[in-house]
Amino acid sequence: MILSKLVLVLLAGLVTAHPGQSCSDEDAARIRKYVGKNWHHALGSTCACETLTREFSEKVLHPGSNNYTTEAKAYWDVREDLSPKCIFIPGNAHEVAKGVIVLTACKSQFAVRGAGHMPVKGAANTDGGVLVALNSFKNYTILPEEGIMEAGPALNWGQVYSALVPYGKIVIGGRLKDIGTGGLTLGGGIHYFTNKYGFAMDNVVSYEVVTADGKIVDASATCNPDLFWALKGGSNNFGIVTKFTYKTFDVPVVSTQFSIYAEAALPAFSKGIAGLGQMDDANPIGAGGTFSLLCNVTGGPGLLQILGVQEGATTSQFANFSSIPAEATLLNVNNVTTLAQASTILSLIPYQASRWTFGAKSIVGIDADNIVEMYQMLKTAVVPMANITGLNPTMTFQPIPKSAAAVAAHNGIGNTWGVDDSTPHNWWLITVSWQNASDDEVVLAWHKKTLEAIHASNKAKGIASDFIYLNDAADYQKGYDGIPTANLARMKSTRAKYDPDLVFTKLCSGGFKLD
Repeated sequence: MILSKLVLVLLAGLVTAHPGQSCSDEDAARIRKYVGKNWHHALGSTCACETLTREFSEKVLHPGSNNYTTEAKAYWDVREDLSPKCIFIPGNAHEVAKGVIVLTACKSQFAVRGAGHMPVKGAANTDGGVLVALNSFKNYTILPEEGIMEAGPALNWGQVYSALVPYGKIVIGGRLKDIGTGGLTLGGGIHYFTNKYGFAMDNVVSYEVVTADGKIVDASATCNPDLFWALKGGSNNFGIVTKFTYKTFDVPVVSTQFSIYAEAALPAFSKGIAGLGQMDDANPIGAGGTFSLLCNVTGGPGLLQILGVQEGATTSQFANFSSIPAEATLLNVNNVTTLAQASTILSLIPYQASRWTFGAKSIVGIDADNIVEMYQMLKTAVVPMANITGLNPTMTFQPIPKSAAAVAAHNGIGNTWGVDDSTPHNWWLITVSWQNASDDEVVLAWHKKTLEAIHASNKAKGIASDFIYLNDAADYQKGYDGIPTANLARMKSTRAKYDPDLVFTKLCSGGFKLD
C-alpha cells in the first residue's frame, strides 16, 4: 500500500510528452552548444534570429525581406504594429519546440501571435525581440461521432464556425469572426451561449502544448491534469498551445437580434440587460450578446446597441427589450441563420482600422439603475476629449448569469477563475478607438482615469468585484488580481513544474503574467 502511494506521488510529478515530436535531446544539446560557442558574449534577439535562420532558413523573415512588413502589421489594433528583430514562422509543433530551445538558449525576448486581435500594445508583437507567428496553425479536424473538433491557434472563429456548418454543429468560442481561437480560449472566452455551456475554456477537452524545455505535451483531464486546469484562463504563462480540442454541440441554426435604440430608451434597455443576467432556468436556452452604449463625444445623445444571438429559430430570450418604445427603435433586424453567418454579420470593424484600448471591470449582481448611472459618468467624462480625432468611446455590458459559472463549478475540473456561481455578475468594459499616435498618451491616461473612477463609484456602493476578464483587460491592468488566492498559488505551482526558469514569464511578452 505504501509503495502504491509512492508510485502515485511520483507519477503526479511527471510530465507526459511526445518524444517523437518534441525537440530531441540531441538537437537541444547541439543548439545550446552552438549558441554557447558563438554567442556567449552577446545573447539576445540577434543571437536568436541568426540561430533560427541557421536552423530554419526561409521560415525566418528579417527587416527588408519579402513579407516582413505585412507580418509585422497583421494586427487588429494599429498600436500592435511594432518592429521585431525577426519573424519566425514555424510550420508545425516540432518546429515550435525547436524554436523555443533557440529562444531560451539565446535568452531572447519573444512574442507569440495567433490571429493578432488583442487590443493591447505588445500583446502579440515585440519591438526588437523575435515574433513567433503561428500562421501555419490553421488546420482543423472534425470528429462528429466523437463530438469534438481539433483546431489550430491561428484560426479565427469565423473559420471554425464555417467548418462546422455542414455538420449542424458549433463549438463555444468567440462572438465575432475575426477573433482568434488561441488568445480567446486561453483568456477564458465569453460566447453568446455561455449561460448554457459555460466559457470557451470550459469546453476544451485537451491542449497540445510546447513547454519551455522544448517538449510537446498533451494536457487533458487524464494527462498532465494540473496543466489542463491551469490553461483554463492561464493566458501564455505555461507554454505555446499548438492545438485545441473542443467539444461540439448540435446547434444547426441560431437567431440573431441586431438592434439600435435612441439614448432615451436607456432605462428600458438597462432593465433588459439586467433581465438577461438574472435568467436562472434549470434547462437554459443558450442566448447572450454584447450590450453597448455608444457615447457621443460632443455631449449629445448617444446610441444603444444589441448584438444578440440565441440557439434555435426564435429570439425569445430577448423579450426583456420588448418594452422599448417603437419610436426609440432606430434599427431592429432579426434573422435565422448559422453561427458562422451570425459571427460574420456582427463583425463590424476590420483589422488596422484604428488605434484601440479596452479596459474591464466587474460587478456582483446586475442593477438596471446602476447601469444608467455608470453611463452618465462616462458621458460627463468624455466631453473634454472632443478634440481627439476619431475618438469613439463605448461602454459595454456582458451579463453573466449564475448558470455560466455553474458549468465549471460542477464539471469536476473547474477553471482558474473560480467565479462564484451563487449570484449573477455584470462584466463591463470601456473601449476607445482613435486615429493618431500623437494622442496615445492623452487617450490612455483618460481611459484609465475614467475606468477607475466608475469602478471606485461601484466599490463605494459595495457592488464592485476585483475580477477582470482577461480578454477585455487594458495594458495597465493586472489580470489575475481578482481570482481566488488559492487558485493563483496553484497556478504558480504548476508554472514552477512546467517552466521552472520562468521563460514564459520573463522572456515572452504579452498576455497577463501571474506576478
